[in-house]
Amino acid sequence: LHQQGEGPFERYMEQLGRAVQTIVRQTDLAVKYTSWSLAFILPDTPLSGARSLAEKLRKAAGSLRPPWDGIQVTTSVAIAEAIARQDFDSEDIVTDLINRAEAGLQEVRKRGGNDIISLETARS
Repeated sequence: LHQQGEGPFERYMEQLGRAVQTIVRQTDLAVKYTSWSLAFILPDTPLSGARSLAEKLRKAAGSLRPPWDGIQVTTSVAIAEAIARQDFDSEDIVTDLINRAEAGLQEVRKRGGNDIISLETARS
């Protein structure tokens, strides 16, 4: 994808953004995380709900027609759960969440991509 140049890739990400708007709830937040990725904050959502949204996202992305020919688009998803706790610093919780999500995404890509990985928070 990156070889196609910024213009076509941006158009694809805009298409994906519009598709995402039909999937997320009003309480969810979808943001462009990097030039090639989106991040979602899904308050009060169990892992099963996040996984369901991820499957819908993969389906929506797969139905889009990219503005270039001959390149297959895959959707790799890492789901990281965070639980707010008063005895933990909220900044540490967010940092841990981001680090785990990025590590999970790397793991999915190592496996060939086009998959979903879910990472639970340790319960103590």
